[in-house]
Amino acid sequence: MSDFSIASHHNEHLPEGGTEVVTMLSITSAYGATTPSGEHSVIVIMGDKSGSMRTPFDRSADEPVSKMAAARDALSAAIDHLADGTEFAVIAGNHQAEQCYPEEGGLVVASDRTRAAARRAIQLISPGGGTAMSTWLAAARELFESRPDAIRLGILVTDGKNESEEPEALDQELERCAGVFQCECRGVGTGWVVEELRRISGALLGGIGMIRSSAQMQQDFSEMIDTAVAKRTADVSLRLWVPRRCEIVDLQQVAPVIEGLMGLAAARSELVTDFPTGAWATERRDYLVRIRVAPGELGDDVLAARASVVIGDEVVAQTMVRATWTDDPSLSSPIAREVAHYTGQAKLSLAIRKGLAARNEGRTDAAEAALGAAVRLATAADNTEILELLERIVDVVDAAEGVVRLRSGVDLGDEMELDTKSTKTQRVKRTS
Repeated sequence: MSDFSIASHHNEHLPEGGTEVVTMLSITSAYGATTPSGEHSVIVIMGDKSGSMRTPFDRSADEPVSKMAAARDALSAAIDHLADGTEFAVIAGNHQAEQCYPEEGGLVVASDRTRAAARRAIQLISPGGGTAMSTWLAAARELFESRPDAIRLGILVTDGKNESEEPEALDQELERCAGVFQCECRGVGTGWVVEELRRISGALLGGIGMIRSSAQMQQDFSEMIDTAVAKRTADVSLRLWVPRRCEIVDLQQVAPVIEGLMGLAAARSELVTDFPTGAWATERRDYLVRIRVAPGELGDDVLAARASVVIGDEVVAQTMVRATWTDDPSLSSPIAREVAHYTGQAKLSLAIRKGLAARNEGRTDAAEAALGAAVRLATAADNTEILELLERIVDVVDAAEGVVRLRSGVDLGDEMELDTKSTKTQRVKRTS
């Protein structure tokens, strides 16, 4: 049985003439102690089998292991993490999609027998051909569409660029897939494009990660399956009601990762908008909402928004976002701790991405300014993980002031890892 709660954190006091309310919405779901059975879950794995998968992770190793060999072993091990009762399929993709298991098509229920058969089929995958990810997604979508009431989760793994089709083909397929299933994405090695996988994961409510070694691959694949199997409730939405003359300016998920949601908005009426959040396990996610309100008189107290957690058509949790106007700066000036924290995290993410883009375009001054700002923000937030990644890209002259110099000879993998992790946030700490 699921138990959802939602809370709003913001400064309700606006200055005279103020029109913007910024709140952090925290949604928590909790389930009983029973282990997920896998029933009512569908998982489709899309694995890259293009020609580039023949190449090794590390050419300097004594016995280089090809990415294909590592992927076969990692996928085989991950299959064992599928809970009994989970329906699944494995698609091997290059410039087209081929269903690897079950060979006859459709889905199969996880059991000792089917897991063993899937492992055997995976070991027979042979690399070759190009890369057209829209065909992989289309094949997965057709499978998911046969189970509209299930928790539908895809896993896409690639080592290369989507170079065997026009970009529009992927965009069009993502539009068809949106709302049908979620998709977790992983890039293997350094030959893939971060923004391509970010487009897929963003459109399909998933995450993105980088796999840099064969040793990392097996653990990562198994963890993805474990996370997918843990999902217990499908198709959860965040619903926002705002009164007339008010407007939702922006909505972002800000924890555990930053993801813009305005592009997924579904208007239910003139005043009500739903934002899909996908399937949930026992977890907490935080959202930053900006609402433009009509200016009120001093002392007015208004309802700026009503935020609800919705499963299907049922409202399972709700909170109110209120605003009042004051001429007392001591009341209107403070920014809620939660809002300030995630605003800083969003600035950090944007600074990293701007800095890396400028660096790749040869704009040294702009790159150092943006990455310097990122170092300053990460230092202030004590974000040691991001700081360590930044220090592989820049030499830090003054962390507190954000003075840096670009390093030469930067490893492409380090740059891609920083880009990939730039949207991962530190969760705001609860006050006691």
